[in-house]
Amino acid sequence: MNKDFDLFMSQLAETNATLDFYTDFSKIRENVRSIEIKLNTLNYLIGKEDLDKAVKELWENDKRVFSILDILIATRQDQHKKYLDEKGKPHLVHELLDSYEGVMTFLNETGLADVLKNKDIKNLVDYVFGVEAGLDTHVVRLSGAKDPDEYIRKYGKEKLQDAIKHSTKYIDFKIESLKDNTDLNTIEGLTGYIKTVIASLNNANEI
Repeated sequence: MNKDFDLFMSQLAETNATLDFYTDFSKIRENVRSIEIKLNTLNYLIGKEDLDKAVKELWENDKRVFSILDILIATRQDQHKKYLDEKGKPHLVHELLDSYEGVMTFLNETGLADVLKNKDIKNLVDYVFGVEAGLDTHVVRLSGAKDPDEYIRKYGKEKLQDAIKHSTKYIDFKIESLKDNTDLNTIEGLTGYIKTVIASLNNANEI
């Protein structure tokens, strides 16, 4: 953390940051490469009208390819993300990927089923590269100041270091901000929100 903070501070004087400060593409490339074969296999699902049948075919051929499906909604198994079922009971997202029925529930309820059928995603490798970029980039909230220089003058170096320590992943920041002016208590609002999130994740330039 101190190393990151010293690097950040050293870059404030003129340009705020060197170009390689913003995103570690080597790390992103390696993360994508580690699951690229599975992603290419899952590309089989894109454009399939009978998605249930296509998923079942892949499941019977090699169900392990679905173990990475949660990265499509910007989560990883080690994050232990949870969701609520129709009865309001919490479950781990990745547990859905342990069965064919669970995979179909995941695809249908996240909205990914329609995205795949409609070919809104052209290639899952490219799509996940954009997702990984969002997961690797962080947003630092500097309330009460327009830039780090002003923040330091007002609150001191330690306060800025604490803000950096508690920075938010850009992908989480983006997903949360998309909730603004959206009624998630209605089916229409929730469906629209999910489609907007997926469209945003699909836009690598935006992430």
